Formats: sequence, C-alpha cells, structure tokens
Amino acid sequence: MHHLLFLFFILSLLISCSAPPAPIEANPQKAPVVLVHGLFSKGYWLRDLEQQCASLNYPTLRPTLKPADGTVKIEILARQLQEHIENKFGPTQRIHLVAHSMGGLISRYYLEELGGSHRALSLQTIATPHHGAPLSRLHPGAGGIQMRPGSQFLTRLNAGPSSPYPEISYYTKADLIVPWRSSIRPHAKNVELPPAVHQTLPKHSQVIQGVIREITKAQTPNSRFPLSTRKVN
Repeated sequence: MHHLLFLFFILSLLISCSAPPAPIEANPQKAPVVLVHGLFSKGYWLRDLEQQCASLNYPTLRPTLKPADGTVKIEILARQLQEHIENKFGPTQRIHLVAHSMGGLISRYYLEELGGSHRALSLQTIATPHHGAPLSRLHPGAGGIQMRPGSQFLTRLNAGPSSPYPEISYYTKADLIVPWRSSIRPHAKNVELPPAVHQTLPKHSQVIQGVIREITKAQTPNSRFPLSTRKVN
C-alpha cells in the first residue's frame, strides 16, 4: 500500500512539473494598446513596449502598415490602421494609441479625420514630426511630401481643435531626424528625454515607463462607448 501511495505521489509530481503554465488572459477591464510604427519600419523598435504592456495584461496590437516607405499618402496608411483596429477589436472597444515618428501622424489622421477620436483613451507620440521634418524635402514620395514643414497635409492636421483625449509627446533635443521643436504639441504634455537616437527612442526606459504610467492614468473601468456616438465617414 505504501509503495502504491509513493508511486502515485511521484506520478503526480511529474505531471505537475511537466504541465505547461496556464496562459495569462488579457484583462477585459484593460483597454488595448495599439502601437503604430513609423517610416521604413515594421514595428521592431516597438516590441519592447508591446512586451511590457502585454506583461501587465494589456491586450496589444502592433499592425504592419504597407508600404511604410513614404511613397503613399498618410491617409492610406491611416485607413489601414483603422481596418486593423476594427478587425481585431470591433467598432466599440476603447483603445490607447502609442506611435513612433510618422506613426504619430498616421494615428492623428485616423483619430481626427476617420472618426477614431471617439474610441481613444489616450495618444502618445514618440519623436513625431507634428510640424514636419526638413529631411523629408529629400523624399519625392507622396508621404515624404506630406511630412515636409508647411505642407498642406500638416497645415490642415494642425488646424484642428485640441484633442478630447490625453495626448503626450516625447522628444529629445539630440534627434537628428526630427527636430525637437517639431514634436512639440501646444495642447499636449510634452516630455523631453535625454539624448538618444531617433530610431531607438521607443526602447528608451523613460518612454516605456511613461507610456505605462499614462495608459494606467487614462484607463477606465468601462472601456466601451455607445455605437451611436461613433463618427460615420
């Protein structure tokens, strides 16, 4: 009898040790975090942010927008973003947006021109050329032209009213791609970072900590809105 109990104990121990850990399910009370990449990117520099959000049980979406080489208008990429969001989260789920560089302009167009503002809990942009990037003058593509300082696209986008959701803009004065003044938003919380390379800013520890802090502050228990309030294009 004792031998049988001992064997049962050993078998139970082996099963418990070999069983894979239960997957962590996303908390339905936490609104998803959508991470939007920038020019010449597929979102690699946003992976650390995505992993950190997921570790805190936030559902995440890091779509790949194509082509992200500045050859097509930002409006086209914004509609792709809209499609990705609605395909994954439906038409009523509230979301946070975190965007790097050109991704900030894509996100703003989606929010301000495609009706996404009604579902946004917050927008955080990282080294985004809100007022243009002089290097874009060297890019002949439609998207490159739109990112030139003083372009019709930026003039129209910046003429709109202040955001109904919290907006944070991260920048560094050492950015050689996007001049820091171009990242300043008049109605946003503008956060200066220590010197860093433009591409790697989303991996900066202060950015990751700031993003988590802000989405936590902007989080609401009821992260949905009535369908009737959604803007129809």
